[in-house]
Amino acid sequence: MSRVIGARSMSLLILLSVVSLILFDARHHFDADLVTLKIKHQSAQRNWNLFYSQQQVFSAGSFRYERDFSEIAERITPGTSLLSDLATSYYAATYLPVFVMNIHRHQQGMARPQWHRLLHDRTACYLDVEANLWEFEKFLKLQEQAQAKNPHLQLRYVLLNKDHKNRNLGNDCFSLRHRHLQAPLSEIADLVYEGDFMNLYKVR
Repeated sequence: MSRVIGARSMSLLILLSVVSLILFDARHHFDADLVTLKIKHQSAQRNWNLFYSQQQVFSAGSFRYERDFSEIAERITPGTSLLSDLATSYYAATYLPVFVMNIHRHQQGMARPQWHRLLHDRTACYLDVEANLWEFEKFLKLQEQAQAKNPHLQLRYVLLNKDHKNRNLGNDCFSLRHRHLQAPLSEIADLVYEGDFMNLYKVR
């Protein structure tokens, strides 16, 4: 009798565990904000699985940034350059008429010498260090001198993504340190837009 009770208890425990896992993963599927986004974008996705949840599709994507990007598009000069973290630079390339750069080292092969140094040393991630801020200002002056020949090479904007839920941002020091970058950026650039997720700075 005790064995039967024990077996049933174990079966019930396993069943409750499985149901709990399903409900935990399903909570994103019924999230009001995500449902609204899916309707807006006529998303055909209705299912989820253990390795590709609704959270990855929407919370770790660019859908929630559309309002910010719409506002930013009205404030930037088309054809100029913008610096951001890796993931946000890809989003910006889709939504904005600008050339995008990021501090990820995979871009080193295509970067010009001044950009190469800035990207390799990750100077932009640590502008709260005075020496790095000075180096960044020096870089901006070199870019200004090169503007006559290649206008799109001059860095005009810096875009900080403040979203703490997007896991795609978690591997980039520029995004992870965005709180530390706001003060030093204000010394060399003007905050022209402050949104729910994005801060846009225009270099002086």
